[in-house]
Amino acid sequence: VLKNINMRFNTGEIAALIGANGCGKSTLLRMIAGLQSPDQGHVLLHGKAITQYSRRAIAREIGYLSQSPPAPEGVTVRQLVEHGAFSRTRLFRRPAAQAVDEVMDRVDLLSYADRPFDTLSGGERQRGWIALTLLQAPKILLLDEPTSFLDMGYRIDIMRLIEELKSERGMG
Repeated sequence: VLKNINMRFNTGEIAALIGANGCGKSTLLRMIAGLQSPDQGHVLLHGKAITQYSRRAIAREIGYLSQSPPAPEGVTVRQLVEHGAFSRTRLFRRPAAQAVDEVMDRVDLLSYADRPFDTLSGGERQRGWIALTLLQAPKILLLDEPTSFLDMGYRIDIMRLIEELKSERGMG
């Protein structure tokens, strides 16, 4: 599906991939995130092939949110969001509660922290996945249809949040 793709993203840049359904946007994002290998060519991260990085090292640089991740059963919203810190914490260590609360508050989910994640609406789940990705604190966010399932007010809020993260953290 993808042929002759050559792209460069600069630090703190916000870019959008636009195209018809099935044209390869999600495939391209998965390749950039190092989750799928191209048949030809390569993806570079800081001038080095992404295949030379460990998953943990990639996760420190790139936060990836797929179109519709499955809702895990038996975890609360807080537990799900905490998984976003895996690349920056030691095994079996929980991230700081303050950091978790901050990202949940930024996506308006703090009051849902102790609710089972699989009981949330589609839009609430999407905000939970976004919070998980933000807790990861990557330099690059790859968001595949991040406003899916969100009502108009939250769509605007998420786009504002992305712009704020660009200004505050240089996140692109």
